[in-house]
Amino acid sequence: MTEKKTCTACKKSKPVREFNKNKTKSGGLQDKCKKCAKEYYDRWLKKNPDYHADRYKELSSTEEGKEVYRKRARDWYRKNKNS
Repeated sequence: MTEKKTCTACKKSKPVREFNKNKTKSGGLQDKCKKCAKEYYDRWLKKNPDYHADRYKELSSTEEGKEVYRKRARDWYRKNKNS
């Protein structure tokens, strides 16, 4: 028998494979199913189109923030240089 969970957005009972993992939740899964979570995030992005650009500008304006981006780039390069 397949385990099921109810999505808090669409209120449908779905197999647990249709939910993303989340270690902070008691059941280890998100409250919204993958489909509802994607729809929510897409709506949020439409309402906040400059969020990522503003966040990048904010972080990269300090030496600390620049180092964060440099470290991410180095880590990505090390991980993907043989791809």
